[in-house]
Amino acid sequence: MEYCGHDVSIESLSAAILRAKRHEGGLKLWPCLAVDSEWLAEIREETIRLAGRRKPSEVHAPGHPAYWVMPVGRFDQYSLYNASGDTSDTKRAGEGDPGGKSFADSESPEIQALAGCFAERLHMFRLHALFPGANVKSHEEWLVRDDLVCLRFILPLVTNERATMVVDEERFHLEPGIVYYFNKGCVHTAENCGDAPRYHFVWDMWLDQWVFDTVFARGGAATPHPKLRRIGAAEAAGLCASSAAEVTEYYQGTSSGSILHATRQADSKSFAKSALNFDPDIAPSDESIVLSGEWQPLEHWGGDTYRWVSRDGEFTLLGVEDGTEPLEIELEPGPGVAELPLRLEVVDETGSPMLKAALERRETLRFGVPVHAGLRRRLRVLALNGGRTVTGETRALDFRIFRIDRQRAAGAPVERAAPVAEAAPPPRPAESTPDIVPDDNSIVLSESWYPFEEWAGERFRWVSILGEFTLVAQANGMECLEIDVEPGPGVAEYPLRLEVVDALGRQLGAAALNRRQTVMVDVAVRAGEKNRLRVLARNGGRTVPGDPRVLDFRVFRMEHHRARPKTLADIAQGCDIIGLTGTWHPLEYWAGDTFRWVSNSGEFTLRAAEDGVLRIEFDVEPGSGVAKLPLRLAVDDATGRKLLRAAVERRQTVTADVPVRAGVDNLLRLAALNGGRSVPADPRILDFRVFRIGLAGADGAARSRRRGPFVAALRKAFGRA
Repeated sequence: MEYCGHDVSIESLSAAILRAKRHEGGLKLWPCLAVDSEWLAEIREETIRLAGRRKPSEVHAPGHPAYWVMPVGRFDQYSLYNASGDTSDTKRAGEGDPGGKSFADSESPEIQALAGCFAERLHMFRLHALFPGANVKSHEEWLVRDDLVCLRFILPLVTNERATMVVDEERFHLEPGIVYYFNKGCVHTAENCGDAPRYHFVWDMWLDQWVFDTVFARGGAATPHPKLRRIGAAEAAGLCASSAAEVTEYYQGTSSGSILHATRQADSKSFAKSALNFDPDIAPSDESIVLSGEWQPLEHWGGDTYRWVSRDGEFTLLGVEDGTEPLEIELEPGPGVAELPLRLEVVDETGSPMLKAALERRETLRFGVPVHAGLRRRLRVLALNGGRTVTGETRALDFRIFRIDRQRAAGAPVERAAPVAEAAPPPRPAESTPDIVPDDNSIVLSESWYPFEEWAGERFRWVSILGEFTLVAQANGMECLEIDVEPGPGVAEYPLRLEVVDALGRQLGAAALNRRQTVMVDVAVRAGEKNRLRVLARNGGRTVPGDPRVLDFRVFRMEHHRARPKTLADIAQGCDIIGLTGTWHPLEYWAGDTFRWVSNSGEFTLRAAEDGVLRIEFDVEPGSGVAKLPLRLAVDDATGRKLLRAAVERRQTVTADVPVRAGVDNLLRLAALNGGRSVPADPRILDFRVFRIGLAGADGAARSRRRGPFVAALRKAFGRA
C-alpha cells in the first residue's frame, strides 16, 4: 500500500490511484480522517432512525445501478443526495454531476452536516446497510472521465469483526468513525459474515485541489469540518492491516456502460475478459486512455469492434510515471477518403505532430508520447484528406479505429476483452460427454456453473447464485427455453425465486419454485448470434455444513425450440362483463407478459346482471411517464365519484369495490394522477401499463356482492327500490 504523505502532490496521488486501477500496486485504500466520538454517536443514532422510517432502493431490481454486481441477501441502499428527496431514487446516481441535488432527509441534521462538508462536490451520498449473510460479487468500477478522477470515500458507522471488504486480493476490516479513501477502480467486494447489520456511508467526488488539501495532504491542518481530524502516518498504517484473499473472477463496469466478466487463467495472474452486455470500447478498460470530444458510436460487424471517425478523434492519456509511453493505434481508411492513401496525423494539445502516416489498408501504428506522472496528454488523430460523403450515408467516414492501447511487451498476455461474436466453439465429437444442454452447441454454458454430476440416476449441474449461458438460434424470432430445475439447500426460505434475464439484466421470465419443475421462457433471438442469458436465484447464498459450495439450485436439463405463435389474450379476456373503451394503447407482448400502456387514463365498462357491488382487481405497473414514484392511481365512475386511490411503487395488484346497476354499461375511468412525462426514447406518454382487469377471487371468476342495507340504499339511489 502506497502511503499518502505530506510530500505527495495531487499529480502523484492521481498517478498512484491509476496504478492501482491497473493492478500495479498504487493506492487501494487509505484512512484519511477521524470523526469526533460524540459527533459519531449522534450520527449513528440518526442513521438507525433514518433506516427505520425511510425507504431504500431495490438493489435486486433490474435497472438498479447496483444490479450488475449481483447482491446476495439483504442489501439496503438509501440515496441521501439527489434531486427528488426520495431515498429510493437512483436516477443520476452515476453521472458524476452534483448539480440540482440536495440532502434528502431534513430530520437528520448531523448527517446533513457531514454531507454538507462536501455538498458542492458530491456526485452521490448513500447509506449502505449490509445485513448478515449478504455480499456482492467481486467487481471493479470506472474511475476516469475526461481529465477527472473519481474518488470514493467510506465512513463505517456500525460494523462487526466479520464484516470485511476485499480490495485487489487484500481483505480489510474498516473501523467505525474513520473516513477511508477507497479505490473503486480496484477489484473489490463486501460481505457481512457476522450476526448484525453493517452500516456505512459512501460518497463520490472528483479529485481537485481542495479535496487534496483538506483530505490527503499532510502538510496543512485544514479539514472539511471542525469535528474531523487528520490521521497521522503511524495511526494510518495500523488502520491498513490486511490479510490475503484470492480472487478468481470478477465483473468490470466501464464508463461506456459495457460490463465485462474476468476469469483468472490457469497457473497465471492474468485474467481473460469477455463482454456480458455489449462490446468493450476501443480504448483499454483500465482507463489509462479515455476518449473525449465527439466520436461516432461504437459498432460491431464481421467480428470487429470499432468507431468511425469524421475528420478527427480526441483522447487523453494519463501518465503513470515520468518517461515516454509507447502507444499503438489500429485503424483503416474509410470511404470519406476520396483518393488513397489516407494522410493521417496524430497531434498533441498544442497541435504539434507526434506521428505522420500514409495508409492504404488496415494497419497498426506505433509511436511514443512523453508523459509526466499524474498529468494527462490530450491527443488527436486526424485525417488530412478526408471529408467525402457517399450515397446512403450522411456521415463522412474518413477512417475507423479498432484499438487505441499502450504497447504490450512481446509475449505479454492480452488482457483486452474478447469480442462478443467470437468464433463458435468446435463441434463436439460423435460420442460427446453427457451434459445438461443439447450436444449441437446451440446452448453453451459459461464457467460459472459447477461441474457436471451424476447421482441416483440423475444428471445435473449445481448453480451458485447464477449460471450464464449463450443461446445460438438458426432463425430470427422467438425461442422457447425449457429449464428443468430444482431448489437447493442454498435457499434459506422457500420458494426459490428464480429469474431468467438477458445480457442487460432485463427479466425475461420468473418463477417461484418449491420443488422440481420445468420453467418455460420465451426469448427473442437473432440468427447465428450468441444471445447471452443468465438463470439466477434471487434468494439464495446460504452455505450448509459439509459442503463449501453454495448450492442454490440444480439444473437437470436445458433445451430450446421454436416458440409457438401466440394468440394474445387481451387484458380483460375471460371476463365478458368488462369492455375496454377510450384511448388505450395497442395490446403488446414482451418477455412473456401481455399488457396495454395507458397515457393519462383508460376507460372501461362493467355490465352486471343485477345491482350490487363488484370487486375489480387491476394488475398494474408504473411507467416512464411518472416522474417520481409512487404512481398515484385512481379509479372514478362516470360522475367523478372516487372509488379507489392507490400508491403503486412497482408491479402489483390493487382492488376497488365498484357499485353497479344491472343491464347498463357502468362507465369507469382508470387514471394516473401524477403522470404525463415524456422520454426521448418513446414518443408516447407511458404513465402505467395494465396486465389484467378482472373480477377478484379465485381464477378471477368470483364476484363480491354486498347484501342488506347497503344494497338497499344503492337500489333506492338508482331509483330501483
